[in-house]
Amino acid sequence: MEPVRVFTIDDSGVVTSVISRIVEMSQHCVLVGATADVESARDQIAALQPDVVTLDLSLPGYDGIQYLDELGCTVHPAIVIVSAATHPGSPETLRALAHGADACFDKGRIVADAELFVRTLLITGQRHRTQTPASPRRALRA
Repeated sequence: MEPVRVFTIDDSGVVTSVISRIVEMSQHCVLVGATADVESARDQIAALQPDVVTLDLSLPGYDGIQYLDELGCTVHPAIVIVSAATHPGSPETLRALAHGADACFDKGRIVADAELFVRTLLITGQRHRTQTPASPRRALRA
């Protein structure tokens, strides 16, 4: 099985480093890129084509909900919100899911629940692969 390709958007270098270590320790995921803001993420995501993007809700100049709204109905990677505000049942979790997030994970639980975090990335990334229309190249080979 090809590893799930992960891209991270978070303005905290510590959180980005923690996510990077957890992802790299997994045999089934690979971190393909990271950035601190949505502006620089757009081009990188288009070029790197990750299966899943981890996204903080609180970002400088552009929050995660705005980015989810921007994505709308376009074909895009699976989005896992990673925020201190997204604990189970919180208003922020419900809001993020209502705006198109595929899953939410409490930033404060990433280390303690690293295995669950990786499973969340795997499930959302694999679901993205099966739901994404075949690229023109793939369609020609089929």
